[in-house]
Amino acid sequence: MNRLIQVLLAALLSVSADVLNGVAFEKLDLVLEDEHAGLDFKPLVMTPANLSIEWIRHAFLVATSFTMSRFDTGIFLLLVPTRMENEFKSFNKIARLNRNMLVTEKIDGTNAQIFITDDGQFLTGSRNKLITPEDDNFGFSRWAHENKAELLKLGPGRHFGEWWGLGIQRGYGLQEKRFSLFNVMRWHAPGAKPTVFPTDNPKVTKETVEAPACCGVVPILHFGMFGQLEINWQIRNLATNGSVAAPGFANPEGVVVFHLASNTLFKVTLEGDEAPKSKAK
Repeated sequence: MNRLIQVLLAALLSVSADVLNGVAFEKLDLVLEDEHAGLDFKPLVMTPANLSIEWIRHAFLVATSFTMSRFDTGIFLLLVPTRMENEFKSFNKIARLNRNMLVTEKIDGTNAQIFITDDGQFLTGSRNKLITPEDDNFGFSRWAHENKAELLKLGPGRHFGEWWGLGIQRGYGLQEKRFSLFNVMRWHAPGAKPTVFPTDNPKVTKETVEAPACCGVVPILHFGMFGQLEINWQIRNLATNGSVAAPGFANPEGVVVFHLASNTLFKVTLEGDEAPKSKAK
């Protein structure tokens, strides 16, 4: 396990914006993915004379993350180093490619999550942040809180899914919004039959559980040995027959491929798959 050492430097300076040479910031959060990047970093921090600028520069370079905030009373600097440079790190185990995959329809909506803590707190999030009914994402948090009693049946943990339908991305010809859970190996849609999956023990299988009544589950298109031909067939089937999640909608987005042995997700889209998302149309 990485040795995390938190070092809090408090430069309690009563300084004004003028002293900062016009640099105005309320909060600056940065992540250094490579602590050996050799960055030519000029720290935006005022320090007492007895605190070495060179020491702070070195600390930034070995930190995995830092937060710098300006308050009325001064500037606070938080550094979180990751590990000692000589600490041993093993090579990750390589998963076998010829193992099972799970192919589901990729729905074009917006990523959403329900987060239920061990002590019963009920939180909602988008892909990038926590949201509330007052600071929402296409009305997901408001909907979730309206259905809180039912959604609490999901139990503690993070429950990810797609919030989709009316007014979101493709819309799918719907007159309402829907929440479809991603974890098809745990949940099946309300009223549907359980899905049975094999386990590492050939004598033991695992059945899915019915999702809360207000939720859906993304459609399973295929479960079996990984293979590109099967993925291509599922893509062609969607292109020919339309969406499984919203029958009759002729312009589905694509598929998500979950490779079980590597615990890795991949996506394949019907259009623009060769281009990055930022350039795909």
